[in-house]
Order: sequence, then C-alpha cells, then structure tokens
Amino acid sequence: TTKRRRHLRNFNSIQLNENKMTPKHKKASALVFLALVASTALRFHSGWTEENGNGGRQLANGQTNTQYDRTYRGLKRRGLEPGTATFDRLLRNRLERRKNRTQEMKKNGQGREVMRNLKDNKDIWLRGEYLESRGKFISNTWHRGEEVAAAAKAAGEFEEKRKLEEDFEPLTICDRPADVGSKEDFIHLQQYSHCSEITQDKPILLLEGRESFGRTGNNLIEFLHAIQEARDNDIQLGIMSQSWATNLLLKMWMAIESPDWESEFERTFCVKIFGYPSELEGWDIIHKGTKDLFMYSSKLPLGEYIESQEFSLRSLFRNYNTGGKGRDRRGLTAKDMCSGINSIFGEDRRTAMYSVIHSRTMEGVPGFRLLQKVARTSGCDPVAALEMKPDYIKSILEPLGMMNYPIVFITDGQNSAVLERLMADPDIGPLIHSVPKEACWIGGDLTLAVMSSVFIGNPASTFSGFIAKSRLALGLGHTYLFRAKDENGEWRTVCGDHCVFDKSILKAMA
Repeated sequence: TTKRRRHLRNFNSIQLNENKMTPKHKKASALVFLALVASTALRFHSGWTEENGNGGRQLANGQTNTQYDRTYRGLKRRGLEPGTATFDRLLRNRLERRKNRTQEMKKNGQGREVMRNLKDNKDIWLRGEYLESRGKFISNTWHRGEEVAAAAKAAGEFEEKRKLEEDFEPLTICDRPADVGSKEDFIHLQQYSHCSEITQDKPILLLEGRESFGRTGNNLIEFLHAIQEARDNDIQLGIMSQSWATNLLLKMWMAIESPDWESEFERTFCVKIFGYPSELEGWDIIHKGTKDLFMYSSKLPLGEYIESQEFSLRSLFRNYNTGGKGRDRRGLTAKDMCSGINSIFGEDRRTAMYSVIHSRTMEGVPGFRLLQKVARTSGCDPVAALEMKPDYIKSILEPLGMMNYPIVFITDGQNSAVLERLMADPDIGPLIHSVPKEACWIGGDLTLAVMSSVFIGNPASTFSGFIAKSRLALGLGHTYLFRAKDENGEWRTVCGDHCVFDKSILKAMA
C-alpha cells in the first residue's frame, strides 16, 4: 500500500545515508525496517489463514498472491467482513472465475496455434510409394505422376491468384468460413458458370424416374457424373421435375422458396427442368440409368476433372437449405443443413474446432471387400477405416493438436462395437459427441462433417468420398481416408486429399 511504499522509500533513503546518521537515526531506521517486515508477514499470514481456516501456507485454487490480494481487498472495499461465510464464498467464487478465465485465454492461444498449423500443413497432393503386405514397395501414381504434378501446379497457381484479391470474402456455411471466395471470380471458371441456351438442336441427357442406384452417396455421384458427361460430350442436361434427382437435391440444397425456383435451379446447374412427359416431344432424348451414370468415367486430365467437379460442388453449397419457408419437391418443409452443427456447438459454431469420424460398415462383408479393392489401388490399410481403432484415430489427431477438442461420431449404425471401443478409450472417450436424435439426419451429418476441422472417413464409402470432395472444393484440408503403416509400424497418409477424384484410385466412385 501507499504507506508501506513510503516506509520503504524512507528506509532506503536512510540506508543510503547511513554513514551520515547519528545513533538516534540508526535506531529509528531499524524500527522502520522491523515494522515493515512484521506488517508484510502479518498480511500474508492473515490471507492464508482467512482462506484456509487453518493457517496453511497454500493459497486456494492455485492463485498467486497478487490475484488473491486484489480479490480480497476488493471484497473489503465493498464493506464485507473477512471471515464471514458470505466473504469466504464470494472470495472462492471470484478466484475460481479468475482461474477459469486464465485457462480459457491459454486454451484460446493454443487453439490459434492449432488453427495455423491446420491451415499451413495440408497433404492434398501427396502420392508415392506404399508398402505392400509382402514387403514390396509399390507406387500408387499408376503412371499418372506427371498428370498429378500438373494438377498440383495449377491448383497452386489458382491459390496464389486468390491471395492477391483485395476484396476476398470467404464463403460461409453455417457461419463457418470456407477457404474459397463467396463468388466465383476467375476467368477460367466462367466456362462452367456460363450456360448456353438449351434448345432442341442438341441431344439432351435426361435424369428421370424414381429409382436410383445405391444410397445417398451413390446418388450424389450420379448427379455430378451427369453434369460432367454433358460438359465432356457437349450435350445438354435435362431433369424431370419429379425424378430421383430433384427429390435428392431439394432435401439439402435449392429448396423451393419462390415462384421462379425452376429458373434459378436451371441457371445454377445449366439444366432444363421438364414438368410432364408431354413436354419432351421434339427433343433428342438420351436415356441413361442411374447405374450407368454412376459408372461414367471422364477422359479429362485429372486437374481439369477436379476443377470441373469442384465447381459443381461449390454450386451446391452456395445454395444449402436453412429450413424456414423452403420446401422440397414433395411439398414438405426442407430441413436445416446446419442442424447438426447448431445442436452441438450452438453460438460457438463459427469458431468451434472439432473432428468428425464417419464410421461406415457397408453391410459387413461387401464393405470389407470393397475396402480391400481400394487398398490395392491406393495403398491404404485394408481394414483400419472400417475398424476405426483408438490408435488409428490418435495417430491422426495427436500430431495436429486436436486431442483437446471435440470428436463428433457419425455412423450408419450397423456396427456399434466401433463407437463402444472409442468410448472405452480414456483419451478419446471423454471427447466423443453424438448428434442429438432430434437433429440427426443425413443433411445435418453431411454439413457437420464437411465443415469440420479434421475429417476421418472410409475411402470405400461414397458418402465419405462426397464429404472429402466437398471439403477439397471448399479449400479445406485435413481429410484422412487413405492411411497405412510404414516399414517402422507408424501410421501415415499414403494418398492425399485429391485421390478421391482420381479414377485410378477410386474407379467409378471418383
């Protein structure tokens, strides 16, 4: 306090001039020093005793003397009596809040460092040799090394151009920023956004019927492949208004909110919507089943194919449903694509850091066989992405600093043992979150995974693949599908994020 500082200054002054002091001054100096020491000792002893009640020498809650003193004096200034139950309760509560704020500030600092690490270290274009089970190293480039390198170079140039934009504003999805712009600005992408007039002078590929091949992941690939086939072959694309395609898409994107919905949809995807079969008269229709669409393989170089597919994916996510007045093709209220994120993170959704694990069993043995096929082309482990064991998950999250943040588990529900095993792990278990039942639906799970900080999925699942493609289209890295152990027994990525678009790796699923 002011009085102690004055005593200390007086004592120092006397010390500096002790050679000039009389015996009377020296005696006064000693008395001042003893008073200061006694006062200081009494103050700290009183503080310890009043907090602990037993004269102990440890301050509560690990607080420093400075924190304790400031809080203690603040309560006294309010007229509260030290030693009373009210005083002690308020003192403990305030010290605890101060401690929590300090820890939160420290956590936020660590979070910013983790975010920088995630942004600066992405294995998007990783390819190379992997260790086969017989101890032989095999390359997973499949003679496309130059093509991969060219695609990586083009993507790098695209990124550099984006960084030079002064008015860059990121696309946000459920209040979470992607790493792409809110609009497509680059000249070389305008070829996809510019729609030629659709006329009867050209053949038109028609998406029709209610039946589709496979589940949601397959159906989304079928739609993207249809767009790609029309671009590749310079034909037009048409959609029947009550087809599998509109029923699929409007549940998650482009919900009907205005009378000019059809024209907006047509401009977004360069398609023509037909309401009734009678409207098809005079058109040169190309009929193709959904299985054939799924199996379509573009002949474009890898870089151009990725660029084209990513544009279509961004077009979807620029028009995601948010509930409200939107309706799907059956007239039902469209659900909110942000429901999963909102249910877990609420007001913190914009800045929340979290990982998502997508566990997909795929009907048991067929899923196991399909993952084995992907393992042969990519070099990934033939079972790890199905089992999702704790050591596999930790090998991804620990180096990224993500073992201090929530892990959201989404699944097809066919193998409960995967979740039970993760919940039993002392490190992973406390971090696991599941989407509440009332917010759990395929669109909410999809967006939750697409906008996560880290995504861990199954490369044999088309749903995981669609999530991975969407993340890459939105500029988000740290998607882990292709992992295997090296010769030292350490888990590592053997095929980067771009491999989900490569036909030599995922065949028809790419």
